[in-house]
Amino acid sequence: MVTAELAIAIPALVVLLALVLGVARWGVDRLRCEEAAYVGVRALARGVPEASVRAAVAQRAPAGSVIGIRIGGELVRISVQAPTPSLLSRLPGNYQPTAELTAVREALDDPLPAQ
Repeated sequence: MVTAELAIAIPALVVLLALVLGVARWGVDRLRCEEAAYVGVRALARGVPEASVRAAVAQRAPAGSVIGIRIGGELVRISVQAPTPSLLSRLPGNYQPTAELTAVREALDDPLPAQ
């Protein structure tokens, strides 16, 4: 009797553990995307060259991430898209960790305001 119950309970626990680990991985990847986008958009706003920004973002983003940089007028925008964790890729829906941030370029030539 106990053997039949264990035969059902153990696979269910394994599936639940896999789901919990997948969600945890997604959360960590999402935080890494946010941090990478923040570092990149701040550097772009300060006038750091795009190649250096891309290298800094790639260093902080999860492996295999797609990095998008858009510079237009006074705005700079960075998007970071990490691959979907393998444990969540089998579920319906989009579970791709992403982050997109926009900032206004800083004017570094302007003198300090008079006090």
